[in-house]
Amino acid sequence: MSPMAAIRAATSAGARLLGVEDTLGTLRAGYAADLVLCAGDPLRDIGLLSAPEQIVLVAQQGVVRKLTLPERSGSCQT
Repeated sequence: MSPMAAIRAATSAGARLLGVEDTLGTLRAGYAADLVLCAGDPLRDIGLLSAPEQIVLVAQQGVVRKLTLPERSGSCQT
């Protein structure tokens, strides 16, 4: 299974299987916002998603549960 197929199996396909694809499984307006960000590209290394030290943000239903984003040097201009 490719990394993208594994991520889909755990998200949109899992929600579809459980019959909750109308509120879970994808990032869309109005859906429950469960989100995991890792320090790297999980499509290149799916193992990043299983390494707690590589997980930098976890949001569950829109509430941030973990936030360990690295500090950035310099200024951010918008």
